[in-house]
Amino acid sequence: APLAAMEVEPAAAASSPGPGPAEGEWGAALQDAARQRLERLRAALRELEAAAGGQAAVALETLCTILTNCLQHPGDERYRRIRRGNAAFEQRVGQHRGGTAVLAAAGFREEGGSLVLRAPDPGLLWLTQCAVQEALQALAAH
Repeated sequence: APLAAMEVEPAAAASSPGPGPAEGEWGAALQDAARQRLERLRAALRELEAAAGGQAAVALETLCTILTNCLQHPGDERYRRIRRGNAAFEQRVGQHRGGTAVLAAAGFREEGGSLVLRAPDPGLLWLTQCAVQEALQALAAH
């Protein structure tokens, strides 16, 4: 399903009994946080597409490869670290506004001259990968 049509479901834990906010507040807070994160991701993708121009497809394909590798090899550190000095990465993604923001949306953080994914979240990686694939398909359709 297209990401635009996806509804974010509250986590099952949101309805667990116990102290804290009322039952529905947890679900609403989680939904709101997920929507905000998804909107930041979409904004980063729009910014990347605008900045990369004719190179947008290459940037999106590179991001898709990075995310796929992280999903397929979650325990392999080499797929979770991108050196900012890597010429291929900088040419394809890093030089364009929005490129590193897409990776940040997937959980990557700046660390000593590299982008590092310390604690991979498969759901977040998958969501980001789907958004990148959707953007790539939309670009190809134009």
